[in-house]
Amino acid sequence: LGRNSRMDNIQAGILRIKLKKLNEWIDIRNKQAKLYYEQLSQIKKISLIKVLKNTKSSFHLFVIRTIKRNKLKNYLEKKGISTSIHYPLSLPETPVFKKKHFSNCRRMKSLKFSSQILSLPIGEHISLKEIKYIFIKIKSFFDD
Repeated sequence: LGRNSRMDNIQAGILRIKLKKLNEWIDIRNKQAKLYYEQLSQIKKISLIKVLKNTKSSFHLFVIRTIKRNKLKNYLEKKGISTSIHYPLSLPETPVFKKKHFSNCRRMKSLKFSSQILSLPIGEHISLKEIKYIFIKIKSFFDD
């Protein structure tokens, strides 16, 4: 259980250049996330991750939960919006843990949530106008 995450010289060189933009990109993602929170918090069939007070997230991902995850994902795909399921299995469901530990984890929320989570587009490559289009389409899906 583990990995080798050492980077080579080329990766280090690219990272050195990209690190200069990191704070700017985090600010962009925070503005996008704020817009998502403002708009999606009104939809009762969506759960948003709680933001802790006195913290600043990088919003590496913007994850929502809904029991209609797969239908929403397909709907958004048809509207030209790519979403992802970054963690389709919770840790107890992965083959390496399932055999020995699954029975001890049956009541974990992660088992239920793994079928409900969906990552929405976020990042420096997306405009606020595109974020607005995304949440309008999500609202439309739940209004139908």
